[in-house]
Amino acid sequence: MELEIIAIVISVFAFIIAGCVFPLIFFKLSRKIAQGNLEIQIRNMIREANVEKQNKMVEYEAETNEHIKKFKNYAYCSAIEWYLNFFEDACALAIDGKIDSKRFKKTYYLELGEIIKNKKYATFFVQDSDFKLDVENEEAFKDYVEKGKNKETCYYHKIFSTYYGWEEERKLKQHKNIERELKNNAKENNKEKSQM
Repeated sequence: MELEIIAIVISVFAFIIAGCVFPLIFFKLSRKIAQGNLEIQIRNMIREANVEKQNKMVEYEAETNEHIKKFKNYAYCSAIEWYLNFFEDACALAIDGKIDSKRFKKTYYLELGEIIKNKKYATFFVQDSDFKLDVENEEAFKDYVEKGKNKETCYYHKIFSTYYGWEEERKLKQHKNIERELKNNAKENNKEKSQM
């Protein structure tokens, strides 16, 4: 009789654990799969937009008729906006935690930096029709970055916020590494002085 009660208690306990743990594992696994699928979709859409942008640029630059070239420029600008829209959406998903932000950073860190520093895209970012980016002028570039981070003055502020958030992390980590190295050097110098 005691063995039967123990067996029943163990069975009920196992049933409760199985009822709670397996759905939790299934939920986490399905979430990771959905997140992976979303990341693949983002990569494919960005790649397609980049190819389209490159094709429109080639068509625009190859056109000799000024009247047609004007329309090709509109198509090229639309392709750039399409490309930037995908990055803006991807950055929003990364900020919201809908995709793996560490993997997103590894994948897009350099590309986002190149986009922000590219003079061709500056007029798409800043909501100022007279704005011209001068990347060599440090003060002008700082102003551009500040405008880029502000959703009131930038159409694609999540791109700026994401990239410069990463830059601030990098600088902070670099600063901590330098501090750690200085402390280690000071300890070594103190050891050497005490041994003399």
